[in-house]
Amino acid sequence: MKIVKCSCSNYIHIFSVSDNITCFICGNSVNTKKAINYSFDSNFAILNDKLAEIDGLISKSKFDEAKKIINEILEKAPGPKMDKLINTGEIYWRKLLADIGCINDQELLDNGKSLQQYSVYNNALKYATENEKQVYILINKLKDNVLAYIKAQLKKQEIKEKKDTQAVQLLNDYRNELEIHQKETQNKIKQLDEIKRNLHEHSIDYNIFIGEFKYSINAIHSKMLKVGNRTDQISIEERDSWLEQIQILLSQSQQENDNFLKMNSNNEYYKECSSLELKQKTIISDINKSISQINNVYKKIGQLLDDLNNITSEFNKAISCLEDGNYNPSIKLITKAIFEKIIKKVTESK
Repeated sequence: MKIVKCSCSNYIHIFSVSDNITCFICGNSVNTKKAINYSFDSNFAILNDKLAEIDGLISKSKFDEAKKIINEILEKAPGPKMDKLINTGEIYWRKLLADIGCINDQELLDNGKSLQQYSVYNNALKYATENEKQVYILINKLKDNVLAYIKAQLKKQEIKEKKDTQAVQLLNDYRNELEIHQKETQNKIKQLDEIKRNLHEHSIDYNIFIGEFKYSINAIHSKMLKVGNRTDQISIEERDSWLEQIQILLSQSQQENDNFLKMNSNNEYYKECSSLELKQKTIISDINKSISQINNVYKKIGQLLDDLNNITSEFNKAISCLEDGNYNPSIKLITKAIFEKIIKKVTESK
């Protein structure tokens, strides 16, 4: 891995000794013969021998092995003890690649958190040469732009998916449906109140009518109770007379009862009360039906809101994973093709 200045004026890392190297920013061929090489003095001579080995391991995705060598170098170098690691930014940049699990700078745009969140990036920047700093700052800027574009695309995709649910139209339809059922219920309740008042009025008249028959029947029953009220010895003739009187009174009572039932069925108050009671049952049934319909609409609204919340939750989770360095949920939501377009757009815009 070496630093070279491309024809697009950007300093970039090159990760191969091949002559066929293209700048991942502008796409033009890069003259690898103009690579900027650094030789470390005796204090850091170990880096001259190990960087190529580390690069080979990183290029083969053997990140743990690469980090082991890097850590050994940093432990042995005199710099940490002196708090002075002059021009050692590249060793930290390699550690950054190994920590995130990337074989080159291009992959850094596709993986990991914002670079400022890594202490090793800050060390790379701290101990870098001026040319190295330009590489690190450029990659960091591109990285932040990629993250910003992905988040913006996620928001667009979230809006689109919510729009696809036709939530606005459905909620408007549900609201109109609720208004219809609520108005119907209110009208039915008013009708029910009116019936209740009419029932109360007619029941008074009907009770007066019933009272007249109750009085007649009670009078007959009172006479029946008085028949045979003597307690001394009675003759057979008197007993037969009592029985005859009781039979007459029973016949009268039955007649009164028959008359009551006959008149009751034709009584205008009875008919009106019966009709009102029937209407009352029908309206109560209608109200219960309206309430059931209202509850069903609320269930539909609840389900729709749950669906919208699930969409929001899914995209919030993707953003959270993105900030933690996991791009997979975001790529799944916006598609791999759009993700690659974002990378291309960011690098070309630079």
